[in-house]
Amino acid sequence: MSGQTILLIVINFILSVGLSYFLYQKYLKDKNKWMLAIFRFLSFFIIGLIIIDLTAENKSVFTEKPQLLLAIDDSQSIAHLGDTTQVKSALNNFENHKELNDKFDLNMIKFSQEVDILDRLTFTGQQTDISSVIDFYQSDDQENRAFVLLSDGRQTVGVNYAYQLKKSNSKQNFALVVGDTVQHPDLSIEMLNVNQFAFLNNNFPIEVFVNYKGDQSVSKKLILYQNDKRIKSKVLEFKVNSALSHTFYVNANQVGSQSYKVEIESLSEENNISNNQRLFGIDVIDNRYKIVIVSDFIHPDIGALKSSIESNEQNEVQIKSISEISSLEDVNLFIFYQPQAGANSLFKKVIQNESNFMLFLGTSTDYSLINSLDLGFRKSASGVDEDYFGKLNSDFSLYQFEDLNFESFPPLKSDFSNLQVTDQSENILMSKIQNTITDSPLFFVIQKGEYKRSVFGAENIWKWKAKSYRNNSDFEKFNTFINQHIQFLASNEPKERLSLSSESFYNQGLENEIKAKYYDANFKFDPNADLELQIKKSETDEVFTSQMLLKNQEYTSNISQLAPGEYQANLTVGSFSKEIRFQILAYNPEKTSKNADINSLKNAFDEAHLYPVDKHEKLIQTLLNSNQFYNVESQQTKSVSLIEIKYLLIILVFLLSIEWFFRKYLGLI
Repeated sequence: MSGQTILLIVINFILSVGLSYFLYQKYLKDKNKWMLAIFRFLSFFIIGLIIIDLTAENKSVFTEKPQLLLAIDDSQSIAHLGDTTQVKSALNNFENHKELNDKFDLNMIKFSQEVDILDRLTFTGQQTDISSVIDFYQSDDQENRAFVLLSDGRQTVGVNYAYQLKKSNSKQNFALVVGDTVQHPDLSIEMLNVNQFAFLNNNFPIEVFVNYKGDQSVSKKLILYQNDKRIKSKVLEFKVNSALSHTFYVNANQVGSQSYKVEIESLSEENNISNNQRLFGIDVIDNRYKIVIVSDFIHPDIGALKSSIESNEQNEVQIKSISEISSLEDVNLFIFYQPQAGANSLFKKVIQNESNFMLFLGTSTDYSLINSLDLGFRKSASGVDEDYFGKLNSDFSLYQFEDLNFESFPPLKSDFSNLQVTDQSENILMSKIQNTITDSPLFFVIQKGEYKRSVFGAENIWKWKAKSYRNNSDFEKFNTFINQHIQFLASNEPKERLSLSSESFYNQGLENEIKAKYYDANFKFDPNADLELQIKKSETDEVFTSQMLLKNQEYTSNISQLAPGEYQANLTVGSFSKEIRFQILAYNPEKTSKNADINSLKNAFDEAHLYPVDKHEKLIQTLLNSNQFYNVESQQTKSVSLIEIKYLLIILVFLLSIEWFFRKYLGLI
């Protein structure tokens, strides 16, 4: 208790005595009434204690141990290397080492394609993303900590983890290396650069990247097969520890899915030949969408739209002014960007021809022209600009797309006026001004039979594309959103109640899915349908049955467990049925090497901090002997109330009550 508090208590005592004496001095001569002064003194004194709020400081000292994060690779590559027993042994020693746990606060996680809390190890992860572990580790900026990575160092997805780890203190980072660290001579196909689609009678490129590890120059043949038939080859001259690339040009002479294999001849002393070949597939198509963006002025939206639409190989995009368009033939879709009065004639031709189109509005749009064309909506011009946000309409059902978290995107600009839709429409996004959702759609579709048109009611969509890039580190999700809409508008195929879709080729063991959609008689998505998929392997006629599960307004079936081969899938719902074919390719990136990626690990960690997994006891001793990790003593001071106020109030009420009854007894009331 501080001296100031004691002084206040003394003052409170004196004041309580003084006030009681002042109020009851005339009763003090009467021995039967002097008790009133005592009751009043106690009441005043307690009131004073409540006002003072008696507290004392409680000091506690606690010790915080340094953090030790152990991250264990739980991917298939560890099992492929045959070192799971050593990994589990190392884990057990870390977990149960008394001295280590006395010195460190040990936290353990596992990872493959994602980071997870360590419960048990299965070594079944289909991809390895070490960079996600580094992100997790660096999310805490605490300096007094150590990091141990238990892995073979091979990463199949993610960014360069060596660059990431260099941002932190290298003296605190250690690695237990799983797998053979001796570099044997090896040839491997590291990467293929090939498009998913090719167009009939066109030559398409297949770029192959081959890596050589060895201490002598060698010459080996790179061979390309189509449907198991050798079609091209090239002799590559490798220098010591080098990498080469070569591009084959192949003619797409047959429509449909085509299987290819690229193979590099093996070395005589090579002990791992599983990475000497890669299987892949190409879909050869005979149709291409021609899309024309029509605008008489320059705007960054136009370039953003063009690049997004052209990210789909199936689309060919041209940007033209009104005067450059002489014919509507061979154009699958017109995109009118903020049309001016001069677009009147072309617009009327497009409408008369029932050509599908997309319309962008904004601050430079001629709304008199728009309202005169009877496009199924009206929007008057106020001359005042407004910021509009997008709000996803979850009831939209014409096609499926991913929510890009539109409400977090920056606002778009358009004229501040109400947009009134007069035809039946399907709204994709509703417009929102500040925090108020309006009745006007921001992005909507009007469809009459196979005649489709859509309207996007604001400009600066390039800002949405930039925001999507910041969120995802690429444009893929935004491009997919745009291209799904473009494909819907450009395609004139009638809508079917049952659809079944898949990729033509899947790599074995990844998160592969087949998707289906089923609509009721009113073409509304039916979430209660019972969809059972039958999959037959062509080589053996073996049949697999899978119940399709509802996910995000579509039905999916996971086919990750299927073995390599060709398959046929059939789906029947009532009188509707669909059939597709696909192929599982025998390629597992987790099983392409029998060695640790020691070079990547050396780039990420100090070489002195790399330990073979069977030497983990040595690493434990290094951690125990290190003086860079230390306990931190912290002192915490809390103010503790000496007397609970509620008890003082109870006593106060009791004293006042006794005083009142006593006064009543003496006839003073």
